[in-house]
Amino acid sequence: MLIHNRFVFYFEAIAICLTLGVHLIVRLVLQAWHSIGRNTRYVLILGHGQAAHSYLDRINKNLQLGYKVVGFLAPERNGLEIPYLGDYSNLQAS
Repeated sequence: MLIHNRFVFYFEAIAICLTLGVHLIVRLVLQAWHSIGRNTRYVLILGHGQAAHSYLDRINKNLQLGYKVVGFLAPERNGLEIPYLGDYSNLQAS
């Protein structure tokens, strides 16, 4: 037999460990960058009501995604704790 079963087992185990290790390192580096404000995606929320509130909550609960909400556009102010930037006619100016 050219390749022993033990070699295949060790090779697969090492490959899986290396893959998981690299994934973990990349995730930690990206989280560190997000915490200092690098690699950030800026988000503008369009709309109001429960959908806007739930979307904002989802973004705030998942800080590791690197989203930063700059404000929202809606026909009227609606109690979101982010800056109100006007109605939809201000979309092109924002």
